[in-house]
Amino acid sequence: MLAGEKLKTHGPVLERRVNTLASRPLRNAGADIVTFMFTDMEGSTPLIERIGDREAYQVFKTHDDIIRGELASFGVSEVERHGDGFLLAFESASSAVFCSVAVQRAFAAHGRACPRNQIRVRIGVHTGPVIRAARRFFGKSVIVAARITAEAKGGEVLVSEPVLDAARAVARIVSGEPRTVELKGLSGTYVLHPIVGHRRKPERSLPSIGGWVPTQFSTGRRPHG
Repeated sequence: MLAGEKLKTHGPVLERRVNTLASRPLRNAGADIVTFMFTDMEGSTPLIERIGDREAYQVFKTHDDIIRGELASFGVSEVERHGDGFLLAFESASSAVFCSVAVQRAFAAHGRACPRNQIRVRIGVHTGPVIRAARRFFGKSVIVAARITAEAKGGEVLVSEPVLDAARAVARIVSGEPRTVELKGLSGTYVLHPIVGHRRKPERSLPSIGGWVPTQFSTGRRPHG
């Protein structure tokens, strides 16, 4: 996907996928409140033009391996691979935030090791009610998560207010300056929060300094704890 492009560039294919998606069952089979996390690789088309198909293929493979490695660490199964990213489903908002932080940290570490082929990923997270039938998710909450991802910047974790509120019930989540946006095809406005980091580690021990787990480099904005 081109840098700065929205997920709408995937057109009807993505629209169908974000409305009805196959998934492995969550542990709580009766749950109807699910947290969805979309990832989207920024600047993939210019990357292919710059380095060519063969080398770009290896970059895409590294992208997939990094994300799937973090998912395995958190015991999360991917719902679907879409375009240049993934759709994931979580039972809790805090788990989705922790996983998002870990994914961005992994990509930041890769960028330091391989500056020529840095991988920048947008992550959007939303929690809400869905209809689950025949191992599929259906509903507005999936669409909202996709639209939030389109608003995120490369290297950023952007979450909705329901995600931030739910995650803060069990951990100290530090967020950046909120921004109010309109999401394509949806009525009203949404307040979105970039996640700066968290101060409570999940069950898996993440690399940190003094318990502080940042998601990305400083944005120059004052965080909100």
